[in-house]
Amino acid sequence: MNTKLLIIIISCALLFTSCAKSIHANLVGEWKGTNSSGSTMSLLFESDSTAKIVDKSIVVTGDNVRWSANDDIEPFQLDIIISNRNGRTFTIPAIYRFITEDKIQIRMSDDIRSRPIDFSDIDQKAQVIMLRQK
Repeated sequence: MNTKLLIIIISCALLFTSCAKSIHANLVGEWKGTNSSGSTMSLLFESDSTAKIVDKSIVVTGDNVRWSANDDIEPFQLDIIISNRNGRTFTIPAIYRFITEDKIQIRMSDDIRSRPIDFSDIDQKAQVIMLRQK
């Protein structure tokens, strides 16, 4: 009886751990969307936590752009961390959610310094729907 219970507990723990990792891993790849000002932007999340941001003619890439996600909190948290040549960092805190496997919604605050607490159906200004590029 104790052995069966232990096997069930371990199986559940492995199932929850693999689900949590798959949500984070599902962010890896290129995402493209149109923001509220009509500008098309792309985010490329690499598995080594580096990122590339393309918005209009601005491209930010390389080891100085990293990303981090926390799916332990809802809504999920996404941080874009940009470092300059002097080693100073600037973090853009955001939230995200999967609408489908290949469609996410990302929201930042207007001041891009604080993290929004939820998504808004009314205020579309600082949020974007992005599609996975295959």
